[in-house]
This record gives sequence, C-alpha cells and structure tokens, in this order.
Amino acid sequence: MQKILELENTYKYSNDNFISSASNIEAYTAINNWTKWQNNRILIIGSEKSGKTLLTKLWKKNAGAMFVNSIDDLDDNERIIVDNIENFNDNTLINIINFAQEKSLSLLLTCSKYPSFNLKDLNSRIKATYKVVLKEPDEKLAKLLIEKFFKLRQILISEEIIELIYNNIERKYICIDEIINIIDKQSIIRKRKITLQFIQEIFKKYYVLNDAKYQ
Repeated sequence: MQKILELENTYKYSNDNFISSASNIEAYTAINNWTKWQNNRILIIGSEKSGKTLLTKLWKKNAGAMFVNSIDDLDDNERIIVDNIENFNDNTLINIINFAQEKSLSLLLTCSKYPSFNLKDLNSRIKATYKVVLKEPDEKLAKLLIEKFFKLRQILISEEIIELIYNNIERKYICIDEIINIIDKQSIIRKRKITLQFIQEIFKKYYVLNDAKYQ
C-alpha cells in the first residue's frame, strides 16, 4: 500500500477551529456539557491528530480548567486536565484521580488507546469513568480537514484537489496531517504551485517511514 513520508509538522492549529462531525460529535458535545459527567470525569480516547488535545484546550478555555502532571500541581481549581494518561506513572495518576474524586473536581483525561495499568485500583477507576472514543474521520470530516489544513497555510485549493487527496490516503487523522505537510513543504522547496499534477507526483514519490503507527 502506498503511503506518505513522515515529516514534522511545524504548524500550530487554533483552538477555535474544531470541526465537528459524526466521528467526533459525542466528544464535542460532552466537552460542552461537562457538568453532567458521570463521577465528574471523562476519558477521551483517540488516535494521534484526532483532536484530543484540541478538545482539552477548548475545555480549558471555556471552563477555566488547568493541565496537571502531578499531585503537586493541584490547587483550588475545580476543573483539571490530564493529557495522555498512558504516559503517567500509575501512582501519580491514581493520586490525581483520587484527589479529584474526593474534592468533587471535574477531571478530563485523554489517551490514544484504551489504557491498561498495573494497579488494580487504577484500572477500576478508569473502568468507572465515562468514556468517549474519537473515531477516525468520516468522508465529510476528512475532506473538511484537508481544506482546513491548507487554509491554515493560506492556501486555497479546488474541490478536485480535495477529492484527489481524499481518494489516495488512508482515512486516518495522521495520514491527512502528514500528506498536507508534505505537499506544502515540497511546493515551497520546488517552487511549484499546488496543482493536480503536482499532487500526483507527490503520491508517486513519498512513502511512510514508520508503518507501525498505522496498525
């Protein structure tokens, strides 16, 4: 299967440009109805580039929440965020969750896939947490994201180009992000306009270096 070369994306996306669709509407709705979370906490599960961090920043802005990395970061704030919980030490994470539960704080957690921990009590806490999965983009969302990522680079593209890209990539957030990054960088390096022919050349040349992330 033809894939694209992984390159670092240097663009920063605005918190105010979240695009909702059938793939992520449940998470987006939950973020906007955080006072109704079961046990005052939620776990958002989604693959890389799916919008998890964007949702946390939206909640941070709208609810006045704060990011925490340890129990020492906690203060009187009533709304806290723990991003990428799979990277946390078991004891650190359960201490944060227990503190939030004891103080009735609203807690937003995120991870890339359903987590499993060594601590039985921690797994029990996660099991009792309201979970929302960010699905890979449907056709509508994928095409809107392609258009959006070009617009963020101040590049206008035609519907034909959107269709060409959509029809030649895996329907995954990371694939969309990477191909737009490549097209943009190569157009600058080669001093080429982004045309159908140019994009076809890009697809013929570039392949992903790390297939493992697509499994």
